[in-house]
Amino acid sequence: MGSSLSIVYVLTNSAMPGLVKIGYTSQDDANSRIAQLYTTGVPVPFTIEYACKDLLCS
Repeated sequence: MGSSLSIVYVLTNSAMPGLVKIGYTSQDDANSRIAQLYTTGVPVPFTIEYACKDLLCS
């Protein structure tokens, strides 16, 4: 079983009140992942509420 350092994040979006997106990415920066999530179907960008590096096992 391998392991790697990943970023765990919690996001909110003012266009979707009451909803929270929790996820993780192996990218070096949570902002890179958030930029990927800001597509034509999302009216405003996500806001990072929390992010931390964590050791995730695959």
